[in-house]
Amino acid sequence: MGFTLIELILYVSIASSVLLLATMSGIALMDVKIKNKAIAEVEQQGTHALFTVLAALRNSESITFPAAGVSSTTATLNVYAVPDDPTRFDVQNQQLRMARGAGSFMSLTSTAVAVTSFRISNISRPTTPGAARVYLTLRFVHASGKSLYNYERTFIGSATLRQP
Repeated sequence: MGFTLIELILYVSIASSVLLLATMSGIALMDVKIKNKAIAEVEQQGTHALFTVLAALRNSESITFPAAGVSSTTATLNVYAVPDDPTRFDVQNQQLRMARGAGSFMSLTSTAVAVTSFRISNISRPTTPGAARVYLTLRFVHASGKSLYNYERTFIGSATLRQP
């Protein structure tokens, strides 16, 4: 007892459909995994970079630059620890950088993300110890350039200087 031609065509078409569905599901899962990786990368690096800048602000003695009421893409902080004075922040080659004292700049973000915007606003009032608001926008960088992997987020935080 064998298969008829119609049964054989039916079985082959069902098997092909199942195989095609499994392949398409696998490709979709890979795309979701990469997109989630892009989101996680931006979120983790943005949170870390913002908290690093805010911690430096809170623990500084004063905000040297920008002046009160002014916004800038760079910042200089007068800190209590002499070896770390001054602490500076800037963006170069789409990377947020920090330098302490006479040391060289070190990157706070990796090449997996690009800083599309960085701004520190000195919102200090004349009789206060000092306060600043930080705006940081990061975008995921993927070598393939697929629009599926585009993810950008703006992180905003404020800090008031602590007085000893």
